[in-house]
Amino acid sequence: MDKKLKVLLVDDEELALELLKKKLLELGDIEIIGLCNNGFEAVKECARLKPDVIFLDIEMPKLNGFDVIELLDKNNLPYIIFVTAYNDYAVEAFEKEAIDYIVKPASIDRIKKSLDRIRKMESKEKEELKDKVLNITEQSKETISRILVKNGTEIDIIRIEEIVYIKAEDDYIRIFTNEKNYLKNGRLSNLEIKLPMDIFIRVHRSYIININCLKKIEPYMKDSKIAILEGKIKIPISKSGYQKLKDKF
Repeated sequence: MDKKLKVLLVDDEELALELLKKKLLELGDIEIIGLCNNGFEAVKECARLKPDVIFLDIEMPKLNGFDVIELLDKNNLPYIIFVTAYNDYAVEAFEKEAIDYIVKPASIDRIKKSLDRIRKMESKEKEELKDKVLNITEQSKETISRILVKNGTEIDIIRIEEIVYIKAEDDYIRIFTNEKNYLKNGRLSNLEIKLPMDIFIRVHRSYIININCLKKIEPYMKDSKIAILEGKIKIPISKSGYQKLKDKF
């Protein structure tokens, strides 16, 4: 790779951001195209500036590093180099060096090693690396308390207790609250494992419901049933879904 790598730096600590910038500039073969102090700025600047590489802090308020990756354009995902103060993340989340990580304070040699690794990769290796980044973030089994949806230049934060039900729509999921609905790229199965099991049940291959919004279950045609949710919303229930509901109640 002969051209300079376009680099975006993201860290909520101003001192850490400036220190990383200084070290990168000493390398002399990269172009720093932006500095971001939080995850919201990072998502917007990635869409606008289209960096080759992001040096991304993990622990940030409101939107952390994993949230940022979730909201990036999957078709134009930059190379992610996590910069963290905690070695624990490296052990847990980045097995087999699926993506690179640097423990603060980052040395110039360590930064250079990360960038050299990207430069030396073949095209196929680079695509595989990006796929691994997405798999790690999408398949995480950590229980979530909110869902993030990118809406143009804005980011909607949906608290899970606001959700009435979720529907699969091809390569997307549609999240319904009492007020509105949100379309998000992703798979229902990946979201299912992250939702609290005591609140959400997958009652059909295409539907997950919030059981706190369930009003009753009614027969529907022969040997089938439907769930009636708040607002008289009708959701089909599969045989396995009905068994899950029976086990729950």
